[in-house]
Amino acid sequence: MLKKILLTLLIVTIGAILWADETQTVIMKTNYGDIELELWPEIAPKTVANFVGLANGSKEWKDPQTGEMVKKPFYNGLTFH
Repeated sequence: MLKKILLTLLIVTIGAILWADETQTVIMKTNYGDIELELWPEIAPKTVANFVGLANGSKEWKDPQTGEMVKKPFYNGLTFH
């Protein structure tokens, strides 16, 4: 019985380690504390690429105030609800 429990724990631990390698972590800083986000590029590659590109300013987006296409960090100073 103990061997089965230890084997199960070993499998779960290895699975968690392998699963963790697939994620990217982002820290969103807010006035009320930090929020840790996990990104899964293997599961949602386009969504992760879009989020990262907007966050670091490498993806172009349309500024609603000027109507111009810009390449600057999108989320900086954005109100988060």
